[in-house]
Amino acid sequence: MTATNTPVGQILNRLAVQGAETVSVRTDERLAGVITGSDIMRLLLAKTRDCRTA
Repeated sequence: MTATNTPVGQILNRLAVQGAETVSVRTDERLAGVITGSDIMRLLLAKTRDCRTA
């Protein structure tokens, strides 16, 4: 499990190194959600598009 303020790069590293497909995200010791590699790819692609249009 990871905290809601964990940097995206650290989560991506966990997915790659540990071979995990998902990472559980917690806030105050409660499950806040689940993030996948696909979620991170969407985030990175959106940021890339934002940079191109700026």
